[in-house]
Amino acid sequence: MKKYMVTLALLAASMHYSQIGIGNDVGNRPIASPAMASMAKYSDMPVSLASGLPEIGLPLLNVPLVDKGIQYPLSLGYHPENQTVSDVAAGWSFFGTGVIYKKIIDKLDECFDRPDLEGHVNNEFDDLYYYNFPGGSGKFRIKRDVANNTFSLINLTPDHLKIEYTRDNTNLSTFKADGFTITADNGYKYFFNEFDKGYYKCRSYAGDLPFSYKPAYFLTRIMSPLGREVASMTYDSKYDEFNNIKSSKLKTISTLNGVVELNYAYDEALKTTVNDPYSLQGITVKNLAGETVYSYEFNYSIANQPDKVADRKRMLNYVRKNDKNGKKIEQTAFVYNAGGNLSKMISPTGGDYRICL
Repeated sequence: MKKYMVTLALLAASMHYSQIGIGNDVGNRPIASPAMASMAKYSDMPVSLASGLPEIGLPLLNVPLVDKGIQYPLSLGYHPENQTVSDVAAGWSFFGTGVIYKKIIDKLDECFDRPDLEGHVNNEFDDLYYYNFPGGSGKFRIKRDVANNTFSLINLTPDHLKIEYTRDNTNLSTFKADGFTITADNGYKYFFNEFDKGYYKCRSYAGDLPFSYKPAYFLTRIMSPLGREVASMTYDSKYDEFNNIKSSKLKTISTLNGVVELNYAYDEALKTTVNDPYSLQGITVKNLAGETVYSYEFNYSIANQPDKVADRKRMLNYVRKNDKNGKKIEQTAFVYNAGGNLSKMISPTGGDYRICL
C-alpha cells in the first residue's frame, strides 16, 4: 500500500459532485469533457484507505440555505491518479453542482434511430449514467427490451433514491432523455433540466452524419418535501453552431438567503492543448441586498514541461479567501513535484502538509 500523509479535511463520497461542460472537441470520447473525465476518476478509482489513494480535499463553503433539512457544500478535490486537466487544473475537480453525465460503452446507445434505413437494429443498451449531487452519488443505466422496444431505468447503486426520466418523444424508435428527477429518501427532489449537447460519429448507416446527443444534464432546482423551492441554478451556455455543440457552466445558485456566483474564464487558444479551455476564476457569496459577503479566487500557471507546449498542463497555485472588501482572509497554496503531481499543501496558518504517494 502506498504511504501518504494528509491532515486537511477529507471529502466524503457524498460530496463527489462536480461542475462539468464541453470545452475541447468532443467527438467519440467515452466521456465528453475534460472536467467530466476528471470527476469520473472518483467513480472508477475511489479514494480510500483500502485503495491506498489519499482523499485530498479543500472545503470552500456551504451554500446559504434557509431550509436546514439538507446541506449544499462546495469544495475542491485532488485525485492522485487523475491526469486530466479539468476546469480547475491537472488532478483537481470542483465539486459544486449536481450533474448526471453519460459514459459511452463501446458505442453510443441511441445511434440507431432510423428504422426506415437499411441496417437498422434495436440494439442492446449498455451506456452508463453517473449521478452526482448534494444528496448522493452513483450510477444507473437504461435497459432496453429489444423485442418490444421498451425502456426502463435500472439503478446500479444500492441506495433508496427514486430516479425518473422525462423522455424525448420526438423519436420513439430509440431512447433519448430530455431531463431527469431524483427524489432522495428524505423527500427532497432534484431536477436536472439543463443539458449540454455533443456529437458522436455513429456510422450506423451508410453516409450518416455526426449524431447529436446530450452528454450531461445539470441540476436546475431543489424542492423540499413540502413543495417549496430550496435553491435554483442558472448556467452560462456557449454554442458552437457549426458542430452543434452546447456547453454549460454553473453561473449562480440562488436561495432565500442570497446567491453564490461562479466566474469562469474561457481561453480559445487552449482548445488545441491538453487543458480544458474553461477555468474557474472565482466564487462570490452575496446577501439578498446584492452585497458581497466574502469571495474566493483561484490562481493558476502553466507548467514548463514537457517540451511540447500543447502538452503542458494548467496547475493550481493557490486558493485565496477574501472578505467583503476583497482583502485576503486566508490562503491555501500548493506545490508540485517535477512530474506535475501534488507534493505539498501549505495551509492558511503556514503549516506544510506533505503528500507522499
